[in-house]
Amino acid sequence: MVLLPEVPDERFLECVYVRMVAVANAEFVPPADSDTGFLYLRPVLFGAAVTAATRTHALVLHEFDRAAPRGVGAGKLGGNHAPVWPFSVKAAEAGFAITLHLDSETRSLVEEFSTSGFVGVVTAGGKRELYVPETDNAVRSVTSDSLLAVAKGQGWQVYREKVPFAGLNRFSQVFAVGTGATAVPVRSVTRPATGEKYNFSPEGPGTTLVKKLLEVQRGSQSAEPDWCWTVRDTRNITNEEL
Repeated sequence: MVLLPEVPDERFLECVYVRMVAVANAEFVPPADSDTGFLYLRPVLFGAAVTAATRTHALVLHEFDRAAPRGVGAGKLGGNHAPVWPFSVKAAEAGFAITLHLDSETRSLVEEFSTSGFVGVVTAGGKRELYVPETDNAVRSVTSDSLLAVAKGQGWQVYREKVPFAGLNRFSQVFAVGTGATAVPVRSVTRPATGEKYNFSPEGPGTTLVKKLLEVQRGSQSAEPDWCWTVRDTRNITNEEL
């Protein structure tokens, strides 16, 4: 269902339950005649892959909703993300590296990409504006917040408000932002259900902001922003020095 390989039953039972978990936690197993205590084992199957940040094309999903209205879409929960993978694979086979989710109630507002937050850049008429969708159904992104902070520090106007899908043509650049890839330029967003397609530039003022954010992350900027702090080894530091 979520494209993770199945673990063979014998390996699962022998390695996970008998050897690794049950034996390691034997001291916590309640007495056999206990009426209130049980050893509850909750295995987790985790999948990870290495991907390279690149300019990408996005597909709007219509046959699948990531989150229900007034649901738990804003939570960083596995159930909010894993079910999209079969649709992501299908999109990849069609040439789209990422999928975009609209609100499931009206299908008119941008919420987030399947793996990342959405950031739009407006530069028409000399403007320098950054937009992040305001929604109760998307995960709040620290990378998005950081990019907004960098933009604000550079004199940009930043907005967190509802982003209509029909208004994507005002953005000169769009980025998919997240902890893993920082900010990936999105070249286009296609919506097969309506025949709409929006194209964006891979380079521009927004790219400069991303570079400045990378400088902050790598500690190579000339001045440290007031929303960052230095991590120090405190093992040999007295309380007074802290």
